[in-house]
Amino acid sequence: MKDSALYPRFSETQLREAIADTPVILIHGSRQCGKTTLAQSVGEELGYRYISFDDDTQLQAAKNDPVGYIYTL
Repeated sequence: MKDSALYPRFSETQLREAIADTPVILIHGSRQCGKTTLAQSVGEELGYRYISFDDDTQLQAAKNDPVGYIYTL
């Protein structure tokens, strides 16, 4: 993980272990504690694509055709 020496992410080890054998992972915690940064950083290193419904285009596509949206992933 980038800058882990400056900002250690104690959940990173557990996240990496979960990714190895779990298709869906929930990362939860307080606002602004680094959940998105952790997911993006680890996911990028492992070749995963990050998708957020904070992006209105993604949200609209999922609302308009949920099944089709999932198939495009």
